[in-house]
Amino acid sequence: ALLPGAPHTLQAYLANLADGTIVGASRRSDGTWANGTCVTARIDRLGRRVAFLSTATNLLATPTTGPRDAFVFDRIDGSIVQANTPSSGEEASSTIGSVDLSGNGRYVTFRSASLNLTSLPITSEQTFRKDLLTGDVTLVSLGPVGPANGSCAHGSSISDNGGQVAFGSEATNLAPFDSTTNVDIFRG
Repeated sequence: ALLPGAPHTLQAYLANLADGTIVGASRRSDGTWANGTCVTARIDRLGRRVAFLSTATNLLATPTTGPRDAFVFDRIDGSIVQANTPSSGEEASSTIGSVDLSGNGRYVTFRSASLNLTSLPITSEQTFRKDLLTGDVTLVSLGPVGPANGSCAHGSSISDNGGQVAFGSEATNLAPFDSTTNVDIFRG
């Protein structure tokens, strides 16, 4: 463990290279560490927020049900919020994969097959973007005729201001004349 009291499981940390300090990003403000593994940590450009995936159920006051959720830690106030929730606040109905954080720390992207993140019909993993300020969730993997008809299980990358998202998909309905199920890269 990198910090005293940290469990001997994968955890998310934030290291300040200027002064050598390390902060537990997967630790609640009361000192409680995540009771599950934490992976795929992403940091904003100011070093304030860290997004990560975790199987932990104890990072929020109300236990999460997983099996894997996206969280964002704020170094300034020590808070942790769950990112893979619709604006209503309920939990996503499916596991979450691939997380990224915009440079300004306002937006989080993730992939999920959760049916309660959009009102559109989805049949496979899609790419979503959540605005941490407003709580709005946007389906990014949306083509001219609807959600991607193939998996978007290939990660995403979000721009500094959150206005652009790149993602990989096997869908054939996101671009004209794409009739193969090869993985293509799209910008949403």
